[in-house]
Amino acid sequence: SVSADAQIAGEQLVLDASLQAVAFGPTEADAFVLRANGTPDDIDFVAELEGSTRIDALSYETAFNMDGKLSGLTSGQLDLTTSLSAVLGDIGLTTQDPIRYTQYDDGFEASARFAALGGTLSPNVTTRGETAIRLNGKNLKIAPLLIIAGRPGLDGTLNIDVAFDEVDGGLAGPFSAELIAVGRPDSQLPPIDLILSGDLHPTELVTDIRAGDNESLEAAWDFTIPVRTMPAAPFIQLQDNAEIPFQASVNGQIEAVSALIVPPNMLLRGIVDLEMSGRLPPLNES
Repeated sequence: SVSADAQIAGEQLVLDASLQAVAFGPTEADAFVLRANGTPDDIDFVAELEGSTRIDALSYETAFNMDGKLSGLTSGQLDLTTSLSAVLGDIGLTTQDPIRYTQYDDGFEASARFAALGGTLSPNVTTRGETAIRLNGKNLKIAPLLIIAGRPGLDGTLNIDVAFDEVDGGLAGPFSAELIAVGRPDSQLPPIDLILSGDLHPTELVTDIRAGDNESLEAAWDFTIPVRTMPAAPFIQLQDNAEIPFQASVNGQIEAVSALIVPPNMLLRGIVDLEMSGRLPPLNES
């Protein structure tokens, strides 16, 4: 059902709308409220939603609240500044610095800083002049993400650092991710660290994964993913039907690392000593 009240006087608009039992993709809203006050070039707004989201046949409590200002809809530069508070299951996201998006004649700039998963997450993108993409995440707990993905909720945190810049009509630059103290909560084995590092090139993503200074596991994986990069959205795409060459070596206890990759209902324990290389099938292969 829909309930709405709108008052217009000249360019001045006051809107108070409420919707019940509506769907936005996998999210079903028990209530969605939108309030706005201002002119087309200077609007203050509040948007609120409460409901649930279904992922792989499971339902997760969902809520968000946005409180911001939107200007430049009919003249000048489109500019959005808003705070955000959102919850999906056990994943919470709250702005520490507001979300800012400004559209210019030669591109856009967007930035934000969030408190998320017990840590912080800071994206920053500009397509003005030459495209630059930055992403920094610190101390993000991995258990809520794994649970949403239908996997065991492992202990551990994630750090991320991405710095991509426009090069030769595409994107290039380094990226890294650290999985720190990963392990099953009930395991007697010491947790492990996994360090991912690599470089994006205009046509390939070269990635190296190493087990850190761990007592129970020595491991290394190297693989190259063929991609297409571009200075505008979607920025990075997989190349069609391209195989992925890889090399891997593993020596030690695999309980913690296997929980990240084997089917969720499988528990794989024991000691493995192997070396292998080959070519993985395309990631977009049906």
